[in-house]
Amino acid sequence: MDEWKQLTLEAKRCYQAKTYADAIALHHQAMGHVFAEFDELFQQSPQDFVAAIMVSYFNLIDNHEALNDHVSCERLFEKSLHFLTESKLTPKRNATGRGDRSMSAPCLEGLSDEEVSPDETSSALIDGNEQDIKEAQQTQQDALLGGLRMWRKERCDYLRRTQSH
Repeated sequence: MDEWKQLTLEAKRCYQAKTYADAIALHHQAMGHVFAEFDELFQQSPQDFVAAIMVSYFNLIDNHEALNDHVSCERLFEKSLHFLTESKLTPKRNATGRGDRSMSAPCLEGLSDEEVSPDETSSALIDGNEQDIKEAQQTQQDALLGGLRMWRKERCDYLRRTQSH
């Protein structure tokens, strides 16, 4: 997450200097770092993970808007909404072959899409992890809902800005 913060700050400086292409490249790089750390970040703090992804998308939108590239803005809004609504969070297999609490999102590029079979999920629940799994799922669902609220606000703000021109 430190790398994401550093790259995002550098990209914001580029935005302020009106070097939008550089800012866009840095924001893509920052988002790549967050996705690369998906398993760890999403398990530790789903809210921080979702917020970082959404902030990256919104920063990209701001840069494309500054370039008057509204087609790219719309595409990024669609991709960010897809991330929030189509993410299928499922337990991954651990070294023992049983389901564990780390998560994967099959819809995200470059991430594992290996799902646990129902029998393995049942075994994990029987092993006393049912409450932990339910709590983790609720926390993840809350994070995605928080992301949807962020998206809706950003989308409305964008539409107000672009319709007033």
